[in-house]
Amino acid sequence: MLDADPGAAKIIRNAMELGTLIERIQIRPFEVKVQSANRQLPGKKKAADVANADHRELHQKYQPSVDRLMTAGMKYYPATDQVGRELGVCGKTVRKYAPNPSPRRLK
Repeated sequence: MLDADPGAAKIIRNAMELGTLIERIQIRPFEVKVQSANRQLPGKKKAADVANADHRELHQKYQPSVDRLMTAGMKYYPATDQVGRELGVCGKTVRKYAPNPSPRRLK
């Protein structure tokens, strides 16, 4: 194996370079789309911030409400679902911003 023919090594190297070149050529049609998306990204983030500004005020109410229900004996998931119904959001949204105050420890 170590006594490989120098001509074979050159063929292998050329085949690898050809594969790299073909891969680059196949990717080229998507370059314009990627550049366009990169230009739009800051505007999209700004629009999302404006759209979500009203909901950010609610995020501060999630954890105290969940804690109150859990101290009354309710489990975490039902508590987050109930808080979500009370505040007009999905229970999954409440779980995102109000972590479980007493997570179960895995052994």
